[in-house]
Amino acid sequence: MIIGGNYTQTANGTLELSLGGNKDLLEMKGAVKPNGKLRLKFSNNYVPEGGAITIITHGKDQRAGEFSSVETVGLPSQYKARVTYHSDHVELTVEKRKFSDITDSSSWAAKAIDALASAGILQGTSDGTFSPSMNISRADLVVLLVRALNLKAEYASNFNDVNPSDYYYESLGIAKQLGLANGVEGDTFEPSKDITREDLMLLCARALKLTGSGVQGTAADLSQFPDSSEISSYAAEGIASLVKQGIVEGKEKGIDPHGKATRAETATMIYRIIHLKK
Repeated sequence: MIIGGNYTQTANGTLELSLGGNKDLLEMKGAVKPNGKLRLKFSNNYVPEGGAITIITHGKDQRAGEFSSVETVGLPSQYKARVTYHSDHVELTVEKRKFSDITDSSSWAAKAIDALASAGILQGTSDGTFSPSMNISRADLVVLLVRALNLKAEYASNFNDVNPSDYYYESLGIAKQLGLANGVEGDTFEPSKDITREDLMLLCARALKLTGSGVQGTAADLSQFPDSSEISSYAAEGIASLVKQGIVEGKEKGIDPHGKATRAETATMIYRIIHLKK
């Protein structure tokens, strides 16, 4: 398709391009002012040969701005797309994901998982797999929060059920000293126990507060969820603060506070926290 003149797109606009082969191209002869969404619709499991293709051309040095978001439809789930901007064209690069088990059912968390893995914040459960639906332990959540937010502290003690040889010993020591993590009964932490969704949210809220980015929420922020009455009193304020900041959106039936948190849910929440700080 060829646009003979200039092209301007507003913040609320969407440009949709259908991609079924390496020669599909939108050619713009004049100046380009992109904004809003770029939607790329792939057909017949098409993946660009060589990984990169030009999808838009425009007048040399006549582009002002970038699309605010890029959405893909029909791209096989084992791939991810990245758009880069050049002096006279826009290029699409398609790369195979690091984790082969990020499928359609977990695609909603793919961006967060890819970003955190690339930054060295999280790792897979084995070579090439992430296990997005697996529950996450209390210790592993603390490790991720300490690593993602670069939390540091000198500590002289740790929880009674944590040993110096444990990979999470330092993170839990830091978390205890900072008040991020409290004991379950007495001075124990139950590090290997699966963490509940409400405790995941509570610790994320505490971590944000430690970095000076926390915003206090109220009961009104939780009223939209049908199961808000099931939230434990000790976690309500923390969850409300995350809802207020858009970090927690709830599941189909609500917050599900006593459900177990998955690795995919945890990655998404930590990714949102990092980007909130930016």
